[in-house]
Amino acid sequence: MEQKAKETANLSIESAFETLDHLPISLQYPQCVAHKNEILICGGYQHNKCYSYHTIKKQYKFICSYPEHGQSNRSCVVKWAKSSNANANEITLLSFDEIDNNILVMKYVSVWNIENGDDNIRVMTEKRVNEWIPLVDNNNKPISFGVFHVDHRGTRAIIAGSNNHLLFITYNPNKISVFNLNICKTIRRANLPTDENSIIYHCFVSKTVNTNASKRMHEMVLFCDRTGLSILYDEDANEFTFNNIRVCATLRSLLSYGYVCVNNYILFFGGCNINDNNTSNGIYKYSIMENKWMKFEDNLPISLCDCSCVLNEDNTFINILGGYDGKEPLSQHIRTNVNKWMQADAAIDKLWLVDEEEKRMLEEIQMDLENIDEDFDIQKWKVIDFELFVIKKRKKAIDVVIAHWVHSSSIKLGWINDFTVIVSKYILRKYFKPSRIFQDYTSELYSVRFSPDGKKIVSNDRSGRILMWDTKLGKQIGELEGHSDMVYDAQFSPDGTMLVSCSGDNTIRLWNLVSYDKIRTLEGHSDSVTTAEFSPDGKIIASGSCDQTIRLWDVNSGRELQRIEYHSDWVNDVEFSPDGNTIVSSSSDCTIGIWDVKTGKNIAILSRHSRYVMTAQFSPDGCFIASCSGDCTIRIWDVMSGTEVKKLIGHSKELVAARYFPDGQSLVSSSFDDTIRLWDIQSEIDIQILRKYPNSVRGMDHKMGQSDCGQQYESMWTKHNCLENHVLSFYLVSQKFKQTKRFDALFPEVFQIWYYLNYENKLVY
Repeated sequence: MEQKAKETANLSIESAFETLDHLPISLQYPQCVAHKNEILICGGYQHNKCYSYHTIKKQYKFICSYPEHGQSNRSCVVKWAKSSNANANEITLLSFDEIDNNILVMKYVSVWNIENGDDNIRVMTEKRVNEWIPLVDNNNKPISFGVFHVDHRGTRAIIAGSNNHLLFITYNPNKISVFNLNICKTIRRANLPTDENSIIYHCFVSKTVNTNASKRMHEMVLFCDRTGLSILYDEDANEFTFNNIRVCATLRSLLSYGYVCVNNYILFFGGCNINDNNTSNGIYKYSIMENKWMKFEDNLPISLCDCSCVLNEDNTFINILGGYDGKEPLSQHIRTNVNKWMQADAAIDKLWLVDEEEKRMLEEIQMDLENIDEDFDIQKWKVIDFELFVIKKRKKAIDVVIAHWVHSSSIKLGWINDFTVIVSKYILRKYFKPSRIFQDYTSELYSVRFSPDGKKIVSNDRSGRILMWDTKLGKQIGELEGHSDMVYDAQFSPDGTMLVSCSGDNTIRLWNLVSYDKIRTLEGHSDSVTTAEFSPDGKIIASGSCDQTIRLWDVNSGRELQRIEYHSDWVNDVEFSPDGNTIVSSSSDCTIGIWDVKTGKNIAILSRHSRYVMTAQFSPDGCFIASCSGDCTIRIWDVMSGTEVKKLIGHSKELVAARYFPDGQSLVSSSFDDTIRLWDIQSEIDIQILRKYPNSVRGMDHKMGQSDCGQQYESMWTKHNCLENHVLSFYLVSQKFKQTKRFDALFPEVFQIWYYLNYENKLVY
């Protein structure tokens, strides 16, 4: 049965794509245009030969070669069909030299119509036909389209204009130019409104059906990474208007895909994942008119990127030529019928569509929250306002509101779980405000943690001090002295009676929190101890060190129970599973290890990260692990299989911490990109971005407890930049109230509190 399903799937793919004769050479980044019954293949990366493919004869013929310095061409080629051109057999091609940033031009006459003979060759040479030459100005100087000595790989261009005389060029880093082909002069330059560092190997198309009444208004669309733009150019005013377009979540991580525009639909084929360099075989469609995305069930027969997609002149077939499969350039040439992808009943990936719609709604909610005034008092938010907000966003929320809140004036209301989800996921995470300062810091903090009952805070710093604070009063209540070097971490025991600390003096120390005396010193590491953590039952301590080992210690005797030697670089973090039977380690050697506590034996090694792994943590149910890395990604792993099941992409610089929320469905992360992000794991999107803090958050702490108001969740971040010695910590409290609480009592001042340490080394909350 399973084999039959596979055969059916393969048949579906094979029927969607026809394999044609291979290209004469393997080509990465081939540049192609269609002309009558030909597809003109104008070189590619490190190949300067140009060919014509005859779509009826299904044969290739050599045209010419680029000049020697143009052989690294990875930009586009466009066809300029002059309205005044009397010779219908001659067209003009324009190409872009990414090295010299010059525009090259070729007068092309079909090689399939040229007869052999000395006279024909002489005429062609005199006319400089089928030869790439620089486009020059009136002073016979080559015309440049960009900035000299700037990398302009992956330039894209479109020819439009009321007289088909305007060349629109988009190029790195984020520029758009308008070049008037009649006067050979750039008439407008503008910056593209994007947060991306560069616009490269992107999608740039003209609307195939112009919706503007004026022929002097030109509409274009651009997609690159997370950027989507609708571009309107007013030919009379010589001005651009830009509007943002949402890019579907899965396409945001892809670059260098093939694309074509047919009847105001853009089809995307393949692409390269910008985070792990894996190639894709996915096929997507975007409707320009409806602003809708979809993904097809059918895929390309091979995963690839850096290919060229070109329509034949009657728009019946899409040709996909060359590319790169992740290992080597390709010589493949396949085609597919346009109608296959334009039909209303085309097989759409319905699971993807549901997931994408969920992501879109979450992003809309996030934008709404970003637009709310920071000084907005959530206590003054009326029931009807909340209902209207939710009704706009989520069907499930509509059911909840109707079932439980519409008749609030006539019935006694109780707290409901679904409402908790809505509030915690979409509303409450917006309002973090400082309210108190802890002073008397003379050295940079490394971490701050809360006691199990939330009444105390322990801080440790570069000088080796460990300080104890009263959370409510904001006053120092004790100090633990003994370490002779910086203290990297300090953590309460599960019952709150002891503290474990680790230091650059290569030791781990246990402390009595009643007398503030040292209980014992654990020695054995030969280098700085970076992390130390109690097991859930408080009987074992796990430590990790720059000596590349993990050690397990008996709390009562101080005896070393296990020594794990596997990692080939620093051990940055060690964490217990919720049941205490396993530990997970993260290391600068780019790996994550899962280990049996009793035997010390390895259970699994997780190794998809491409740079150092800072932290790895079990989910509350112990089924998954969340890891964060210097490769800018957060990865979710299935513990049983050891496979990666999710990858959260959004941070632009190295991550330093990632922590689960108690529900196991949300996660918070911090990075050197100066943001803190809250994630919905299922949808893989960041539902909140906190951008106010320069440098990066160094670490986080979570705990669950009980208060008079019911269940309480606490979270804390410590910020530290090793180069600039800046520190920031903050603490978030969210409470789920008792069933007897009414709606008008749901948002007290203590609902959310933000703790942080400012640049004067003052702990603020």
